[in-house]
Amino acid sequence: MPVIDVHHHYFPDSINKAGHNKLWGWKTPEDHLPWTPEVSLKAMDASGIDKAILSLPALPVFEPGQDPRNITRQRNEDIARIRDQHPIRFG
Repeated sequence: MPVIDVHHHYFPDSINKAGHNKLWGWKTPEDHLPWTPEVSLKAMDASGIDKAILSLPALPVFEPGQDPRNITRQRNEDIARIRDQHPIRFG
């Protein structure tokens, strides 16, 4: 039976995950940032995960003056592109 990670975050550079780590005290392994699909694939392989469903984390990821709708659409399109490049591994 395949192992599927249904809670797998995608962290584009624009979210500044490292900055959030410092602010909130989160402990993301240093070699996991900056995030790339290859970083996730390596971690998935090490953990025996066959497929991961990508999603954005619930973070305050917009700055004043930004257009949240367009940014969200772009991030969703980025996730879809990653899924299309690795259809067996990401959903």
